[in-house]
Amino acid sequence: MYQVFLVYRCIYILFSEGEWYELVGQERTAPWRPSVSFLNVLTIKKLPEFGGTTMTSYWIETPHALEYSETMEVTISCDFDFSLFPFDEHTCHLDIGDPKYELDTLRFRNIEVFYKDKGTKRGTSPITILRPRLPFIIHVEAKQSFVHTLVAVDEHFSFTGFKLNLTRTNLGQLLAGYYIPTGLFAALSTLSYSIPSEQVKVIEA
Repeated sequence: MYQVFLVYRCIYILFSEGEWYELVGQERTAPWRPSVSFLNVLTIKKLPEFGGTTMTSYWIETPHALEYSETMEVTISCDFDFSLFPFDEHTCHLDIGDPKYELDTLRFRNIEVFYKDKGTKRGTSPITILRPRLPFIIHVEAKQSFVHTLVAVDEHFSFTGFKLNLTRTNLGQLLAGYYIPTGLFAALSTLSYSIPSEQVKVIEA
């Protein structure tokens, strides 16, 4: 599992002019916006704003520009394969889309990802995250928008997202926790074959 704090903005622009206006109350129900869903999700928790009373931001710029944002905590599931430990690498995907509208109605653009003062999008260098408590280097990479198919009903939907590439690091921990103990055990096991059998019998007596 991996937890991410996600702020997503849905922006639809044909042409825009004038000032931005915040939608409040019943005004928020008037404009259309996609109902975003996540793949491989375990839990979703909406987070309140500090010092505020709402958890969303909804703005409009006449006549055709909308910006909607919401802060949430999403827990997703990942398949980890440790067969190559301690040289293992893992990839976690966070994909979002709207499974209500098919491709002929709604298409998502490639996503842009931001972390602190860094950002990345498709075709640019990934964001590198170093966490001292984790034995991995994390690379955040924006994905190409793709088609998600519901095979049972043969329906096709537009999805986008990003992936987290986890590469094991910290050579010191690998030496202390893997190579040195394994080497000592192998050396002691080999040394036992050099003990004469007569001495072994004396010890047993």
